[in-house]
Amino acid sequence: MTVKPDAMLLTIVFDICGRLRNERGLTIGRNMLSQLSSIHDTIVLNAALHMFMSCADTTTAEQLFNRIKTKDIASFGAMMKGYNMNNDSFKVLTLFERLIEDEIEPDIITFVLVINACAQIGMISCCRSVISRIPKQFLLDKYCQNALIDMWGKAGSLEEAQRIFQTIDKPDVVSFGAMINAFGLNGMGSSAVDLYRRMPVDMRNEIIHICVLNACSHSGLIEEARSIFRDLSPKTTKITTAMVDCMSRMRIFDEAQKLIDDFEQFNDPYPEFRAHDRSNPQSAEIYAELDRISKELIVNGHHYDSSWITRQLKKDETTESVLCGHSEKLAIAFNFIQKPIPSPIQITKNLRVCVCSSLENGAIGSLSSLDNPKAHPLESFMNRLRIPMISLDYFDYNKQFDGVKNFHFSIKTNLLQTLAAFIKRYKVNRLYYVVEEEEGHIENQTIPIVLPCSTDDKERLKQSDSSILALYYNGTAVAIIQKPEYYEHRKEERCCRIFGICDREHPHIKMIMDSGDWLIGGELKVFERVRWNDGLDHFRLTPNQLRQRFYEIKVSLIKNSFLRLAVRIAQYQPVLDDDDNVLDRNKTVLAIFPSPMLYAGPREVQWHAKARTTAGVSFYIVGRDPAGIGHPRIKSKDLYDPTYGSKVLTMALGLHRLEILAFRVAAYNKIEKKMDFYDPLKHDQYDFISGTKMRQIARMGALPPDGFMVQSAWNVLASYYNNLQSEKNKCN
Repeated sequence: MTVKPDAMLLTIVFDICGRLRNERGLTIGRNMLSQLSSIHDTIVLNAALHMFMSCADTTTAEQLFNRIKTKDIASFGAMMKGYNMNNDSFKVLTLFERLIEDEIEPDIITFVLVINACAQIGMISCCRSVISRIPKQFLLDKYCQNALIDMWGKAGSLEEAQRIFQTIDKPDVVSFGAMINAFGLNGMGSSAVDLYRRMPVDMRNEIIHICVLNACSHSGLIEEARSIFRDLSPKTTKITTAMVDCMSRMRIFDEAQKLIDDFEQFNDPYPEFRAHDRSNPQSAEIYAELDRISKELIVNGHHYDSSWITRQLKKDETTESVLCGHSEKLAIAFNFIQKPIPSPIQITKNLRVCVCSSLENGAIGSLSSLDNPKAHPLESFMNRLRIPMISLDYFDYNKQFDGVKNFHFSIKTNLLQTLAAFIKRYKVNRLYYVVEEEEGHIENQTIPIVLPCSTDDKERLKQSDSSILALYYNGTAVAIIQKPEYYEHRKEERCCRIFGICDREHPHIKMIMDSGDWLIGGELKVFERVRWNDGLDHFRLTPNQLRQRFYEIKVSLIKNSFLRLAVRIAQYQPVLDDDDNVLDRNKTVLAIFPSPMLYAGPREVQWHAKARTTAGVSFYIVGRDPAGIGHPRIKSKDLYDPTYGSKVLTMALGLHRLEILAFRVAAYNKIEKKMDFYDPLKHDQYDFISGTKMRQIARMGALPPDGFMVQSAWNVLASYYNNLQSEKNKCN
């Protein structure tokens, strides 16, 4: 007897297939749907949509969605939830617009799904647009408010996240978790710990513990993390992993290793794998990772020995696929996709002994250890390249962005790009080096960061079989590049596009023209923060450290140039200490921006502005001729129009997070005896004392007009030039 399934049974089966989230569940669901071509029950079709999306088959889900004649709010909800699950958030927004066009009234769940999509996208303009369309009664719902806290935190608007959190009468565990996570994502680890300690103890669950440990990890709060971890019981796998990550980021490797060695799992079972097993929910990712590992091993010289296969190969099998399907390989691949950097794992109950597998596992370990900054013994078989100081500056900038979540296209992951690689990988937009990701998110990158090398070095490096290049500065390994690629260094084109000219009299253009004829690209791994040991390292704050300081005090960002760092910092200190409160020391942060000054005018000022947004800056004050320089050939003429810097920033693509404040022209008021905003109607009353003129006065041992500068700050400048003159006299 054949029993025809009714709508309820079909809905249950589709739901079960979706919960499997593997190839088996997807196959069963597809076969069942193919036998029900005449079904028009929207509830059943919605369950099928959810099943396809849960199994990551978005193409079939979209085809089915388009065939549904009477779509309801649940149909749209299943698709939107699925897009969020599969990290396709822009399609959620597109579908939301379609829902509105179809005159379907969105409910609170729909709006929460849209908010979740905005959280993944992270664009403030997108978040604000969605907020304006949410009915007021939904904005007062805790379910919606929790989603909004998460969204604003991931978009970098911590004040909005806090404002919503403070309006919740009785925050639940989701509210606290979202707010703690928002603090952590924005580098406010201390605030995350404070909120964690203030929340009710009975609300703290595993997710809350992980959130606060991650916040400590990204803010360098190792003692707070130790204190929290010490009091936790039980210490689950995920909690312990978060603590190991925190220790590793602080480079406390021995303690992290001891924690791993001593760890015993009390609650969570070990993952189980059998040969060619596909029962794990992440099987698709596991086998994709296995394929990647296999190809990388072959490229690096590994040979798969077919003599270890004791049966006939099936029609669709290869030697590699059979040997890669062993249970321990599945466990290794599973570990690789769980963590950005593979951690030690223990494989138990492995009853088969295969020498080929042991050799392969050793090769995998050798390749994987390249990600470990402590793996210096590997340097013996690496190619080596000495790098100049300017490259080390950029490497420091790269390392400072570890743990920073701001842009979807994070500059920390693509900092070492060559011109050719940049053009090859991204669509070049209206401005040179302003790139656009596939999802439509625009990212501003007007200054290409490259690593030149000579023809001799390129030939030497390419002749070696090693796919790893170790980068050295003053005899010390500072970074590695994996799978290096080499591109022609089109110097004139680079200079003309960035600087607008190609004249060797310009200091940085000369540096470019004198550099190597080739550029190196590849995956850059910087071992650790650069320490110059010049007494100023405590001023070299990371973006997360700056965010924490900016949050604690409302601050102004000040940029200075032309003088040595020590002199600049020494000049500002007496200004902060001055009794006239010229700069409020409680609302001012002195920090060194680890990027060389190129004097590239409007293009470079976009780079400066973009970097500051990553440190949490919302407003950027732009003065006259930012990053400008005098014309290298024509004296008394600026190379760039003095007003272009501020104008370009107001229209630059990819800087939507930043509000530009054009600084009014200021000059010394000879009547008032102080700096004042320039009034063109009283032109004769003002004296324009430029930085060049100021340095000339100091060099001659003269004094500036009264009120021009805090006297103690001027003394620092005068002393600097006086010492220079003394040294010059000694040499003569």
